[in-house]
Amino acid sequence: MTHVASDLFIPSGNISTESYIKELLPIYENHDKRIYPLISLEDYAKAHDMLVHFNDLFKTKGAESREYKDYLEVVCNLEGNLNFAFMLLSRSEEERDKIVFQRHNHLVKVIEDIKAGQNLPLGYFIRKEAKSRKIPSVTVTSTDHHDIAFEPLRDQLAPYVDELVDGKKEWKKGFEKLLKPDYRKIYFRE
Repeated sequence: MTHVASDLFIPSGNISTESYIKELLPIYENHDKRIYPLISLEDYAKAHDMLVHFNDLFKTKGAESREYKDYLEVVCNLEGNLNFAFMLLSRSEEERDKIVFQRHNHLVKVIEDIKAGQNLPLGYFIRKEAKSRKIPSVTVTSTDHHDIAFEPLRDQLAPYVDELVDGKKEWKKGFEKLLKPDYRKIYFRE
């Protein structure tokens, strides 16, 4: 086998899913704790100050200014609680509640499905095995990389193709990516 292209969510059929569940569950549960932590007042205060500064730069310097672009870079690279706090503060209260409630409920449903052995991202294991054997691989999926069912595995699944064309997965783009001469070098960082 020289190349592997896989979907992310593959039916398990009659195979035992217990070992897959044991590996996936901590990944998703840790993601839940990392993404939906109790955000401290200190994180909110710092994010609030950053948001005020960000808006001031926009008003006084403009979106094309070097200062604004540099600060935008800082904001785009925030991690963990600070990133989440900044994102929430930049929305209306109604949007904040909706985002947190809907995304968290969706993640809880994904975790329940994993516990039940349903809708497992078995393509993750195909990619993992291919990588261990030094076989170039790509994941082609209809699940957006920001979807809560994909997000916990996103870094391990890169590169991937998650765009849709006419409502269909972009298998052609996945194969094109996979067959590029320098793909092996990029994928394995050789």
